[in-house]
Amino acid sequence: MGELTRDKLTDSKFIIEVDRNMVRFKGCIDLQNPEPIITPFFEKIHNNIIKHGIKEIFLDFKDLNFLNSSGIKTITKWIMKIPMLPIDKKYKMQLLYTDDITWQRTSLMILTFLAPDSVKAMRG
Repeated sequence: MGELTRDKLTDSKFIIEVDRNMVRFKGCIDLQNPEPIITPFFEKIHNNIIKHGIKEIFLDFKDLNFLNSSGIKTITKWIMKIPMLPIDKKYKMQLLYTDDITWQRTSLMILTFLAPDSVKAMRG
């Protein structure tokens, strides 16, 4: 099993960093339409997970202060790809949150219902 290579998506209000099997979110994602910026980055990560045979990925939201509904939609689209994969390509996604930021637990727990066999939320 491989690891993801280091990568980073930077905007004026947020950073999404990839390091090994961890994707860290920092700042505030409140763009009206983040899809043109974030979705291609998520697709690249998703494709690399499959390419390298990675079976588990962690998304760390603990340093993300805000994520609007448009940002949640981009994560939803990524999550919805996992159940569509052939069984040998499927992977687990762990959503790490903190109780210190109110929206995280509620919103991230709801995302687990999209792919309950693949996605879990846990206090990180």
